[in-house]
Amino acid sequence: MTEDAQHNHTKQSSGLIFRLATLGMLLLAFVALLILSTVPPELEVSLLGSNSSKSNLQGLNQFVSVQRTSFSALQIDESSGKTFQRIASDTPATIRLAAFSYHQVSLKLVFQGDPVQVQANGQPLAALPSTPAFKEYQLYFTPVRLDSEGGPFLVLSFTGDAQISAATLDFSRQWQPFLSDSAYLSAIATGLLTLLAVLSLLPGRFRTPLSGLVALVGGLALSVIGLMLTERTLAAGFSGEFNAVAFWLLTGSALYLTMFGLVWSVIAAPIINKDGYTLALYPVLKTPWLAWQARYPTAAATVVIIVANTGLMFLFYGVLLVNDGGWDVLARYWDGPGYLLAAKTFYDPHDSMLALPGFSKYSNIYWSAHFPGYVLLIRVLAPLLGYIAPMFIINFVATLIFGVVLYRLLKDFGYSTKPLWLSVLFLFLPLRWLLYHSVGASEGMALMFIVLSFYAFKKQQWWLAGLWGAGLVVTRANGIFMLGGYGLYLLWEARIGFKMAQAKTTMARISGYIAAINWRAVAGLTLMPLALVAVFSLYAVRYGDFFAYIKIPEDVKHVFPVPLLSLAVSATRSEGNFYYYIIEAAGLALLWRRKLYDLFWLGFIFFVPTLFMLHDDVLRYSLPAFPFVLVVPYAWLLEAKIVRYFAPIALLGVLIYSWSQLGYNKLEGESWRQMLELLK
Repeated sequence: MTEDAQHNHTKQSSGLIFRLATLGMLLLAFVALLILSTVPPELEVSLLGSNSSKSNLQGLNQFVSVQRTSFSALQIDESSGKTFQRIASDTPATIRLAAFSYHQVSLKLVFQGDPVQVQANGQPLAALPSTPAFKEYQLYFTPVRLDSEGGPFLVLSFTGDAQISAATLDFSRQWQPFLSDSAYLSAIATGLLTLLAVLSLLPGRFRTPLSGLVALVGGLALSVIGLMLTERTLAAGFSGEFNAVAFWLLTGSALYLTMFGLVWSVIAAPIINKDGYTLALYPVLKTPWLAWQARYPTAAATVVIIVANTGLMFLFYGVLLVNDGGWDVLARYWDGPGYLLAAKTFYDPHDSMLALPGFSKYSNIYWSAHFPGYVLLIRVLAPLLGYIAPMFIINFVATLIFGVVLYRLLKDFGYSTKPLWLSVLFLFLPLRWLLYHSVGASEGMALMFIVLSFYAFKKQQWWLAGLWGAGLVVTRANGIFMLGGYGLYLLWEARIGFKMAQAKTTMARISGYIAAINWRAVAGLTLMPLALVAVFSLYAVRYGDFFAYIKIPEDVKHVFPVPLLSLAVSATRSEGNFYYYIIEAAGLALLWRRKLYDLFWLGFIFFVPTLFMLHDDVLRYSLPAFPFVLVVPYAWLLEAKIVRYFAPIALLGVLIYSWSQLGYNKLEGESWRQMLELLK
């Protein structure tokens, strides 16, 4: 086969693959449109009668049920034969439903007698006039949210001297974000998709700049429609109020339409360039992007890492904000409240905040376990941003710096052939990392200082390595372990560099070995113990005891002389701890085999203490080790192409796990409410 024939064959094959991929995307888009165009089953709750609640959603909606009613027993109106319940003017009749709606709700009320006052969640709804015979009224309202133990509720109150024969709530508009008000969107979307389908199937010679422009505009319009639908479904919320299945179907479909439109208009829309027509925008941008990346690799990597980390935060925070409607669930997760308390009180043992119910159970010196690095940054930014926002902003920036420095570390010292890929991957791996650089915790800053210090150490910038190491020490209590890792490596390096046979006497051997130690590195690293002295000096001023941290009566160090007892602490995490120990130990073995002794000793010094932990959260306390025992040893495996296909699945698993953890281990609500008042 000639070169031209082979080129034409390849071109035809790629064109066929492109069209098949486009048809697949279109098919999924039509499925998404079909889901969005389908009105979900209506939801009605009958409030009166022998069956006090019903829902024709059946098993899909278990949360809609009348919890309590104060209506009197059913009676029969002899003149009309109607069954009714009487309400008295001095005793409001109430109905409490384990249900809620962010959209308009319809209340159908049939009654006779004196005027009836209706309230929904304490807000006046309507004053219905008196009627001599049973008459039906239809009321439309969007209730004010009422939270209580067990979830959001809708409480209806009826006051008057009347007889009510029927009261029915209709929530169908809650799940009609697409067709209830804007049926025309369905027609527009269908037309756009049909147009895009036709354009995608046209032969290349018929494709013109006009068709490319139409596809571009059509894709952008479809993205706008998808975003509008996404906004509607997100406003509905799910969190158990109504049919979560319908919510996620609608949200997923709307987001797919958005992404489909963006992908089509930005990547797949036919455009014109100096070389003629092309099916994708990527070939046009590829050359300048690669040229810019080659000229400014760190800047290009920084852009990718910023985009990746922003996307991660959008996914992680977005679902939580939709579900819970605020940042409270993130800020209340420990150790966030502890760092907020330390930032506000600055370790004052007599501050009134320590008397709050959620904090009073701890000793006054317990808060010295929250080292001041993260605390000081929160306190500095608080006058500008308040106390809550800096927790998340600091961690976001620290994670970005961690990713960029990790990229440079892997690239500059040849630890990886795909350093940017690994840097993005380790923005969410290992398992507890995404959670703890997203909530109020100091792990984000700690990992940033770890890679900064080690990068400077590899560059033989000893004082800078010591400075970043000092930042680690003032941020995390176990940061001083890194000094031990440096020390072990410097001793090992001196052993290799010193030739024992050259010394004739024992004293000569000792003095020669001491002389072989890199004392310039030791001098720079002295900043780390000095930083620890500074932290303890602060505690001496605030608590009157230089060794306050060591004397904390609560077990904050979680260390026990017998190893591997973490496997017996919790049945829910012990299995994971076992396998994580194996993975880390294997990583150390791989480092030793490759003679990467600096990485080995630093990983070793962070790994060994976790073996003696009497705590079930080994994954969290192992985080400082992962740049050494996971990233570099397993780079050869994680760089494989097949890993990229499994990475989205791993990300989904990490997200689901991280979201699930936020339901536990958080400051209780009343203490949090009082704390917010004191933080103002």
